[in-house]
This record gives sequence, C-alpha cells and structure tokens, in this order.
Amino acid sequence: MPSKCLPLLALLLLAPLPAHAAAQFQEDLSKVALPHGDLVLPLPGTFEAAHGTMLKFADGKLHAAPTDNGRPIAPMDLPKILQKENIADLAYIDADSNEIWSISGRISELGTCYLSDAAALTVDKPFDRPLELTGDATHPAGLFKPVVEGRTYLVEATDGKFALVRIIEKSPVGLHIQYVYQPNGTAKFSMPAQQLVDVLPVTPLTAPAPETPPAPAAAASPATPAPINGMATAASAALPDAGAPIASLTAPQTPPAQPSANSGSISGITLRMDGPAGNAQDAVLEPPMNTYLAERSAMIQHRMQLLASAANTPAGQDQKTQAIADLGALHAAEAADTLARQITYLDARKTKDLAPESVHPAFAALIKIGKPGADAALKALRSMDLTPPADTSDVTQSPEYRARLLALVIRDVEGDEVADFLLKREAARTPDPRRRALYEALLGQIP
Repeated sequence: MPSKCLPLLALLLLAPLPAHAAAQFQEDLSKVALPHGDLVLPLPGTFEAAHGTMLKFADGKLHAAPTDNGRPIAPMDLPKILQKENIADLAYIDADSNEIWSISGRISELGTCYLSDAAALTVDKPFDRPLELTGDATHPAGLFKPVVEGRTYLVEATDGKFALVRIIEKSPVGLHIQYVYQPNGTAKFSMPAQQLVDVLPVTPLTAPAPETPPAPAAAASPATPAPINGMATAASAALPDAGAPIASLTAPQTPPAQPSANSGSISGITLRMDGPAGNAQDAVLEPPMNTYLAERSAMIQHRMQLLASAANTPAGQDQKTQAIADLGALHAAEAADTLARQITYLDARKTKDLAPESVHPAFAALIKIGKPGADAALKALRSMDLTPPADTSDVTQSPEYRARLLALVIRDVEGDEVADFLLKREAARTPDPRRRALYEALLGQIP
C-alpha cells in the first residue's frame, strides 16, 4: 500500500543529509506486548554471521541456510525450501546495493517513521498486504533496494503473518534493525507510542560470538509473550558514557522485566511521545510532527551537555567539537548564548588552518544560527570581562581577540553597515571608557 507515514527528514530545515545517515533515535521496545526484536542482520562472511544470517520473526532467531546432506543448495532453489518449511523471513543480502530480502517475496515501504507511528495507522483497519516483488531467472522474488535508515517496512513472513521492520543503521557487518511481529495473522499492530533512546553504534566483532544455549521453555500469556531481542538495547542495560559504541550481537537476549534506572539515552535524556489521536487523520499527521519536535529538542539538549563539558581528553574534545557543529546545523537559537561565551574554544585538530570558522567551531555555529547568533554575540560583547588574562602568551584568551571574533559574527550575519551601526550605538551607550574604546577599535575608522 502507499506510504502514509510522513517523511520526517523532509521536515528538517537543515543542510542536506548524507546518503549514509544512521537514525538518531530508536524505540525502547521493552514494554511492547507483541513479539519484537532489536538486532543486527549480519552480512554473510562476517563474524556476526557465525550462527546464521536469516531472521525468523516467530522465534526471533538467526538461522543458517539449509543444506542437502551437508551440500549447499543451489541459490535459486533455496527460496522454495525456505518458504515451504518457514525457516526464515528476512535477510540482508548486499551492503553495496543496500538490498534486503523478504523471503516470502512481499514487502512494502511505509516511509520515514517509528514502528509505533506505523502501528498507529492500523487503528481503524489493517495494512493492505505488502507488494509482491517478482524475481527472475537469476534473482529471487522479494529483493528490495535501496533500504534507507530511519524508514519502516511492512514484511510478510513465510508463515503468512506480518512484521513491521525499521532500519536503524547500516554497518560494515550488517543491518541494525528493530521489528514488531503480529502472530495473529493480520497486518494490524496494537502498539502505543514508545519511549525514544539514543542509537548506539554497532562495533564489529573480532571473533565469532559464542552460541547462546536455549533458555528453558516457559508458558507465556498472550498479553506478555516472551521478549524476542537479538541485541542489547538502552532499555535493558545501564548505558556507557556518551559516544561509547556497542558490540553487535546475534544471539537472542531477554531483557529484564523493568528498564534500568538510567535507561533512555546516552545523556540520560528520555522522551515519551504522545499516543496516537483518536481519528485516522490525526494518527497520520500528528505523531510524526511530535516525533520531529521531540527529536530536535533532545538532540539539542544532549549536545548542550557536551558543550558544557571540560573536554580534557582527545575523545572529549572530538565530541565537544562535533556537538558544537551539530548545534549550528540545527540552528539551535537556545544554544547561542552558551556558544558566544565559548567562542574562543579551539579545535586543536585544525590549527594548520587559521580561518576562524575552522579553528573556532563556536564561531562557525553562531553564524549558521543567524540572527539569534548575532544577538548573542552583541550581548556577549556588552558583558565580557575586559581584564587581561594572567597568561598573556595565549593570544586567543585576550579580551581583544574574543571581541574581534564576536564582532565578526555580527558582521557576517548582519552585514558591515548594520554591524557598524550596532557597534556605534553600543559605544555611545556604555559608560565604561575601556569598553567604549573596544567598540571603536572594532569599528576601525569611524566616519
């Protein structure tokens, strides 16, 4: 069926995103009643593929391709066997072509949205059956490309049931996905809006993961089926420091019954989206917009925490520099005052390039923010400390250097004519002769 999930990325008034852009957030599925999973679909030949490459939604496990008494089965004979015996439902075929394989032959793209957003569209009626993608003499049916990070797909399983699959991240070893499986045979998913957590990047394994022994069988009530996860999530374990990667796992894991106290995101920020509205129109329009606004707010808050950090290590400096660049790209007016106070923060990696926008990331970010950035720079000029630093060997810490950077922000945003007017006005208003002299010096020659 045609996509009804609004393309959230089209709402971002930012610079164009690169073709490879992992999703910023994923859902905490720990409290979802339907069978679900969070795992890496491994590429053949990787350590992650040691225990199988094809996912079966019904048991949440990765399965290896069947053989004929130990002998490989011809590739074009394999689909019939997989379908007839319901061995597996989904595989990641080719990283270069961004191709996944719905083994049933049926898959439809629903657009850029979360699993819960897609589920909200089935409040009144289930999805139509996914499209059948026909094959040919050399390609099986069900090959879909290109898959895009952040988008959700409706997949028919080989048992005739359905799953929603969201692409989180493409990595060199496989495809990080989240899915929700509907075992009752309809394409209707009962799933409220979920808490959002930061995506932790996949780290390739350096050796095959040990095979996890099967857990003892236990009867699960329909309302609380056994969780099906193939990858530890932020909701099921205490999170590491910001930026710390996670190892990809292929063996199913069972999360604890309750999320940990600091579950949510790398920075400890958590979001809970409003539930879908009562009618189908609202269910289509409102959740994606709410999601976008919540994502943007959380991204800014997270990066402002990094901006406030001391950044005493190379890794910390890299994180802080990237956070400042992101705040500029997000046009985060709420961060402008903090950026103006840290305008002399130096990116030590760029010292060979003396352009201020290269060596001072806060300078470049304020210019990208625009008018709020120029206003923050003027405000910082009014209140900045004019006392010379104790260490005069570092020119970047002198009041004059800081003032020149702030004035350059105003000139770049407002233009020379307006900047000169603003600086003349500030010079006329200040009772402090030292500050007046500073404004006049920034003007250059006053007519």
